[in-house]
Amino acid sequence: MPNAPAVFDFEVQRNSTVPLEIQFKTDGNPVNITGYTFAASVFNKEGTQNFANFSVEYVNRSIGKLKFKLTPTQTNGFTPNELVYDIKYKQPNQDQFYLLEGTIFVSDGHTVIP
Repeated sequence: MPNAPAVFDFEVQRNSTVPLEIQFKTDGNPVNITGYTFAASVFNKEGTQNFANFSVEYVNRSIGKLKFKLTPTQTNGFTPNELVYDIKYKQPNQDQFYLLEGTIFVSDGHTVIP
């Protein structure tokens, strides 16, 4: 099952919520992720500074559905304008692999909700 992580780049605006929903599949088929643990973080390009950790919601483990989320407070601190992230998982047998990685392109949001 483990392969090189998939690459997915995306854009976010500072001071906004960032939901990232995925379904874990192998060869196009959903993977039962019961007993798996996932984590995801945002770093500078050098990997030396952690900017945020995504919250993880296990939407439906039997069909591999997860939701990762960053809050407006977290994205407000996203500087510089390009960061990187990755998603890692641990199987019940304790083996660990990277599932997804990519670049986050950051822009400014200006609207404020009182």
